[in-house]
Amino acid sequence: MATTVFYPHAIDFADGDLITQLTNITPAYNFQDVIEFSSGDTAPLWSGSLSSAPAIPFTTRQCKSILDLCDPFALPTRGKVVAYDARGGGNVDVWLRKGEAFGLRTADATAEHERARLTMAFLEWSTITATQNQLAEIACRLVAAYDGTNDPMVLTQQALSGTRAVHHLFTLGPVTLNGTALDGLQSWTMSNNTVLEVIFDSGVPFPRYIGINNHSPTLMARVRAGTLMRTIGTRGTAITSLTWYLRKLQASALAEPDASQVHIQFVATAGTVKARQVDNTGMVDLFFQLQRPVAVTNPYLFDTTAAIA
Repeated sequence: MATTVFYPHAIDFADGDLITQLTNITPAYNFQDVIEFSSGDTAPLWSGSLSSAPAIPFTTRQCKSILDLCDPFALPTRGKVVAYDARGGGNVDVWLRKGEAFGLRTADATAEHERARLTMAFLEWSTITATQNQLAEIACRLVAAYDGTNDPMVLTQQALSGTRAVHHLFTLGPVTLNGTALDGLQSWTMSNNTVLEVIFDSGVPFPRYIGINNHSPTLMARVRAGTLMRTIGTRGTAITSLTWYLRKLQASALAEPDASQVHIQFVATAGTVKARQVDNTGMVDLFFQLQRPVAVTNPYLFDTTAAIA
């Protein structure tokens, strides 16, 4: 058997959205393994699986595309801020492009590329990481469910589909806390901390239900400003307004102007900020715990067509 190599190519959602800037992708069947011994025996005589919960974790620099899928205000059929019902009336196809031994890539029209097809899928995004002088990335997970007929994830060899493209790139943007910009900002990481429920029933070996039980969003920021240990204090400080950005990059140039409505803005109005520690260079680790300002609103909102204020 010859060695074969495959590379991330694209995720094609049922409604036509295409993720092509994949930095990592790991399709997995996630078996619940079973072995059985004969009484008193020293090695198993039976092996198999109780269930399989297929999922595809991935990371991408296509932050705006993922957030637009999850934007509840974009279209009535869109997402839930932290997630997206990816069924969209059809399949989700995940494509891996075959490498060519002693060459580059196998021709697109050759039916030797791998396609993982999910007939019912749910998308959640978990973290966004932005660091000075680096490209921002968003980490996500596609989770498959059983439609009653087809296996949740089926891999086949196909001719390649999906147009290659670079849609957009972002980097670190500013953070403003209670009306004051955090000068010296070096990085921030936003986490949704979702608790996902994947439920099996009736002896079916695949999930029949996927949903989010709860989520507790947080923001971590590293800031070169040692005075924050004093100003935020030993008891933390209430958040009344918190705004953080991803700054869009401009092709063949540097960053887009602040006034251009092409950046990504996140806004929260309730929670607590704590200065956890300061190192010997004056770098402070800030931890922001976000909460609902009132019972019927989200802990944060975002806008993917914002100017940097």
